[in-house]
Amino acid sequence: MGARQSFEMSPGSDEIILITLDGSPPPEEFEALGHLDLAIRSAETAAEAMTAAHESHPALILLDAPHSNSACVELVERLARITPKTSLIVLGAADIQPFEDTVRRAGARAFLPRPVDRSHLVETVEETLANRTRGPASAIAVALRQALDRGEFRLHYQPIVDVATERAVGAEALLRWNSPTLGDVPPLRFIPLAEQMDLIEAIDEWVTYAACYQVLKWREQELGPQWVAINISLSGLGGGRLLSSIKGTLASARAPSRSLMLEISEGALLDRSKEIADTLEDLKRVGVRLAVDEFGTAKSAIEYLKQVPFDSLKIDRLFLRGVPHDDEDCELVANIIRMAHGLGFRVIGEGVENRRQLEFLRTHGCDLAQGHYFSPPLPNDEFVAYAARN
Repeated sequence: MGARQSFEMSPGSDEIILITLDGSPPPEEFEALGHLDLAIRSAETAAEAMTAAHESHPALILLDAPHSNSACVELVERLARITPKTSLIVLGAADIQPFEDTVRRAGARAFLPRPVDRSHLVETVEETLANRTRGPASAIAVALRQALDRGEFRLHYQPIVDVATERAVGAEALLRWNSPTLGDVPPLRFIPLAEQMDLIEAIDEWVTYAACYQVLKWREQELGPQWVAINISLSGLGGGRLLSSIKGTLASARAPSRSLMLEISEGALLDRSKEIADTLEDLKRVGVRLAVDEFGTAKSAIEYLKQVPFDSLKIDRLFLRGVPHDDEDCELVANIIRMAHGLGFRVIGEGVENRRQLEFLRTHGCDLAQGHYFSPPLPNDEFVAYAARN
């Protein structure tokens, strides 16, 4: 991480952080923000950028991205997920309209072309901070309050396959929202908003019940997938409500506890809280499967992972993207597989896009895999047809 640089900073915690990718020095235009509480972090990798964001809990992130590419878009998506209450402004290459549109859909509040106009930068930052304090009084927020009662949410399922046999043994349930007024709303737009509006627990309960009910139907149809994985929000891990909710949902759906896998992002484990560890221990005693999601994107301690009863570890797609042509990514993925097996975890390779990636995972003993090489996320009827064929 780069050193913190002060532009007449006021005392106290960071209000804004500027993350410059590839370790590049910040443009001089940022000196125009000297009247604000600004900290600079230099990040050479996506993992470093995510760690800087998670550790700072800023009101606003300025992401200076000299290379306007798909890796940057994916980083924007990750930042929007792990810091849902933080506004995000991306600075990228000018005259690339599809890139601007894509980062906005991924969760960026605003896009500024490089080189940055000083007055436009200050105006955009101050306007973003001002709007942030007004709360989510928008059309999407109004529609979101009614979506659950109106039955507008759906689950799509992406197969998780056994690497050795290439047969589907499980699935990840992914939430989708089709609003009659807004159309298809991306999860990265409405999930952070649901957390701000205290709706996420009710949505999590609906997702858990719907997924458990569906996997029971798959079992009755004697399909290959025997369990379903769902993501649990960061806010759901504290306190005892999650445990009682999961137990109640499993009972209502009449689903065995091993038919449910809870995926907890590595970022949620950064504070290494005893409360989170105790909650996971209780869930394990109930019989629920537990997986570390997005492994490698944060700096979790191996010692902490040894203390928490996880079943599986999911390698983040950012690292699999460079396999098999990038030697560093190959070495990193192989080391993660060895380490996870040493801790007694099964390993899931996420983001498999081609046969060569699958063969690499097989060669290095990875247990499970998912990605578009096998299938994109599917509505239930299409997933059932896929599972029947495989």
